[in-house]
Amino acid sequence: MDKYYDDGGNQLCLNCLYFCTTCTTNLICTSCDSATRNTSNLTACSCLAGYYDNGVSSSCIPCLASCATCVNSNNCLTCPVTRYLTSALACTCNPRTYEPSCNPCNYSCLACSTTPTTCTSCNGTAYRYLNANSSSCVCYDTYYDDQSN
Repeated sequence: MDKYYDDGGNQLCLNCLYFCTTCTTNLICTSCDSATRNTSNLTACSCLAGYYDNGVSSSCIPCLASCATCVNSNNCLTCPVTRYLTSALACTCNPRTYEPSCNPCNYSCLACSTTPTTCTSCNGTAYRYLNANSSSCVCYDTYYDDQSN
């Protein structure tokens, strides 16, 4: 019977560790949930990347989509390459990319939001300023757009 084992000493079946699907003793798993747990080390049945162990369920719980690995439902441990880990343990898009996809901003934007061409700041050293009406970075007078910065 899954989740229980016969200890051979009494007529009761005893509980396996919460993360074991089947076990031979309370410390030795013989199987665990292969969809969300690493089955190569049955003594730990650790969660696969992108999941965390809530300490109760035999299945691991999915991390937030922005996390590569996490410690719980709100805190990331590592991020995918398109994101970085903040001090608040959240994965935020890398600079010059925008949420939620972390796709790159247009070359003219220093930062953008919602679309690649919706600029929120511009690179002043590239002789650009933010046009508040169009949310675009335009060249200062007497400068031209060379399509590269």
